[in-house]
Amino acid sequence: MQRFSDGSLAVLSGSSILRFVDADNDGIADGPGAVIYQAAGTFLTGFVKLVDHYAVGDLNSGAITLLRAGAPEDKLTADGTINLG
Repeated sequence: MQRFSDGSLAVLSGSSILRFVDADNDGIADGPGAVIYQAAGTFLTGFVKLVDHYAVGDLNSGAITLLRAGAPEDKLTADGTINLG
């Protein structure tokens, strides 16, 4: 789980990263999470912030994908992959 600069939360969910917004600050997400990154046919793990990128692991292949973030409401963009497996 990662908190973005606007206070929203990004959460791993299977093969997706979802962004949850709590605009009214009541501690409850205002709606369902928006998909901001989708990986095909895998399970994501280990979502961490690295300066101006995020790194997320692929449990099936052992690869680490570097994701570039734009504005908090934008989708994350894959910038590269490190293959360890």
